[in-house]
Amino acid sequence: MKRITQYELDKAYQKFTQLSTPKLENFVADFANNQEVLFGFIMTPDEDLVELERQALVMMAIQLWFILSETDKNLPKVTPEFLEDIAARNEEKLVEVLHEDQEDNPLSLIQLLDNHTQPELLRTILIWLKDEELTQETFSTNHRLTLFFYLFTFIDAILEMPKN
Repeated sequence: MKRITQYELDKAYQKFTQLSTPKLENFVADFANNQEVLFGFIMTPDEDLVELERQALVMMAIQLWFILSETDKNLPKVTPEFLEDIAARNEEKLVEVLHEDQEDNPLSLIQLLDNHTQPELLRTILIWLKDEELTQETFSTNHRLTLFFYLFTFIDAILEMPKN
């Protein structure tokens, strides 16, 4: 998949916000039917998230799926094994980034973003997670990190899953 630009992200997001309720419901139903594994991953996070955080996770994942599906009409179906591998790898990456000595490596998160195949998508997630209206003031830092992990893994699973 080619790198998505900020312009393409904004254009897809604008289109998403203009969906009617029936079209949005159909889109979500299609997503759930075509990507059962990813949908289940987002709908049932293992973490101790409160209901508002779970709702935010689902909403952001649906928006990401819309953006990705607008950019590539032939997205691969993610398998459970592949998702599990990506989740384990991403957990290791985030633990490494979070435990880096910031004096020695202050740019580790920035490097994670810049080295990603879709850095604008990851930046968008970070912007969403910093938006107090979207994530509520009550979302803890740890839970924001959990949400980032799930969305980071969601994107990577789609982008890295081999196409048939």
